[in-house]
Amino acid sequence: TISPCGTPVDIGNSSTIYSVTSGSNSYTCRYVAWTVSTTGNVTLVFQFRHLPGIWYMDDVSVSDGTTELLLNGGFESGTLSPGWTRRTPNGQCTGTSAGVNTSNCRNGTYCFRDGCDNVADEISQSFPVTAGQIYYISFWLKQGGGSGPDISVNVTLS
Repeated sequence: TISPCGTPVDIGNSSTIYSVTSGSNSYTCRYVAWTVSTTGNVTLVFQFRHLPGIWYMDDVSVSDGTTELLLNGGFESGTLSPGWTRRTPNGQCTGTSAGVNTSNCRNGTYCFRDGCDNVADEISQSFPVTAGQIYYISFWLKQGGGSGPDISVNVTLS
């Protein structure tokens, strides 16, 4: 098993991986073990909201214990592609929209940055899963300013 930051938290087959209002101003790792109940494709979704503030994310991984299933998890291509899709399901954001940048990265040259104000925006990536298999999901987050209930991250599988 790839171990980015200690022992994974077992979330069973829950579709919610992580949800937080406000965060740390230094990178914090989230690492979970997720048991799949059906075979097919699932989508890992990160939804960010700020008022005001910035979120940084780096080193996203989904593994079956031996094989990495995500593309561009460290954003080292310098863009969201390949792999990631950005969308604004709640309307157009103001502020700094989601994208890849070179400042405040945890590892490597590039990382993800999101400062969308007023509404949440999302990035997501799909990958194949097999029923009964345990998958290990990890990512590093850092909040770059702001506080309160209007700054949040929700990470889900659908």
